[in-house]
Amino acid sequence: MRSSVDWDPISLLDGLTSDDQVAGIEAAIWCETVASFEDLQFALQPRLAGVAERAWAQRGDFDWTGYADRLAAQAPAWSAEQWEFFRAVSVPWR
Repeated sequence: MRSSVDWDPISLLDGLTSDDQVAGIEAAIWCETVASFEDLQFALQPRLAGVAERAWAQRGDFDWTGYADRLAAQAPAWSAEQWEFFRAVSVPWR
């Protein structure tokens, strides 16, 4: 779970040296094995929340413990909507 959010876009491509060279990030989903809306939800969450976190965070400004707590706080809302999502053991889910 941590590796899906704890990364630096600048370090992934040769020649990039500044945040100014990155227009944004994207979250692609391949649906070959997605057979239902529930499968799609499970594939997206909580990874999609991690992409949003990475897109909005300042470079070098990442704290796994703080992120895991913020992510765990989303579980009641997702559950209330009856969304399927992956409950990684590294997150203190509520």
